[in-house]
Amino acid sequence: MIKNRIGKYLKILGIFVFSFLMLFFIQSNLSDTLDSYSISPEIQIHSLSLFGNAKSKAIAASCGFTLHGSADEFTSCNITCPTGETIAGTSQCGGVCAPNSGNTCPIACNNGATNRPQCNQCASGSTWNGSSCSCNNAASNAPSCNICPAGLIMQNNLCVCANGATNPTTCNICPIGSNMTNGQCSCANGADIQTQCNSCRAVQVMDANGQCKDTCSTTNICGQTSQGFMNAGRCEVSTANGQDSNASCIVDFNVTTNSVNANGSVEFSWSLANLPSNIRSQCGFVDLTTPTPRPIPGLQNLSPETDRVRINNVQATTRFCLVCQFYNLTSGNSLLGEAAKHQWVRVIRVGEN
Repeated sequence: MIKNRIGKYLKILGIFVFSFLMLFFIQSNLSDTLDSYSISPEIQIHSLSLFGNAKSKAIAASCGFTLHGSADEFTSCNITCPTGETIAGTSQCGGVCAPNSGNTCPIACNNGATNRPQCNQCASGSTWNGSSCSCNNAASNAPSCNICPAGLIMQNNLCVCANGATNPTTCNICPIGSNMTNGQCSCANGADIQTQCNSCRAVQVMDANGQCKDTCSTTNICGQTSQGFMNAGRCEVSTANGQDSNASCIVDFNVTTNSVNANGSVEFSWSLANLPSNIRSQCGFVDLTTPTPRPIPGLQNLSPETDRVRINNVQATTRFCLVCQFYNLTSGNSLLGEAAKHQWVRVIRVGEN
């Protein structure tokens, strides 16, 4: 009985000794593992073990807490001031850069100058007037010079009178060709007042009489679409030489020579604009020498494929005119209109140059 009890106690004692040794071994290895890592200087290490400093450790960072004090959590930084200068500051734990004690940003010149603290030199685009910088473009915010005072608007980097007048900043003198009405200058020809009455507004064109008219779009008799201007309620299109827009339906009209001897011959050639599929053309020659136009026999209702003819036995100086008519095939072959171009052929008599 006594032997059994002794054996039982020895087993319990063995288990206790084994457990103690295992605990000691684990703590020693954990301590060695922690000691092998590089730890930031701001980490505080405290002993919590009854077995000494190397037996058990806990860590706590001070950054972000109310109570801290490690000098390593503060770093130097720079602050860029509105004037472009920099001052020294300090950042805590990578936060906002705060000015160091006694450091403040310098105050910019309040007269538009750029050379603090003297404040008597102006930036490009402004001029020193003895006490401050004045913008050369009549703006009010030197040195930026991009804001116009009341009554002026920015145009091509210049402040000009919003009412079209020519004398900023008073703005009471209108350009030549315009009048002041209710404080607003207006061009007699309807032009854009900001162009000194020389150019029409974006939605207008200037006609042959120098009057600005509203733009419009129209299609001529051979299907060409052109920009025109409104006149008396209708859209008009004129070419540079005063011909109407239908003249462009005949692209060119040429003659081999414009002077021949009596009984001589000439050859005419021409080309028409590309026509839409619903429009057809039919051309013929007319003698315009006399007050009454005379269709030339044999040269009427020419095939659309014909683009040249020869006229023989020319007896007198003649104004030969090519007249082409255009028809709409989708509306009963109705006549849309006609276009014409002419060439003079001079007959040289005996003794004439």
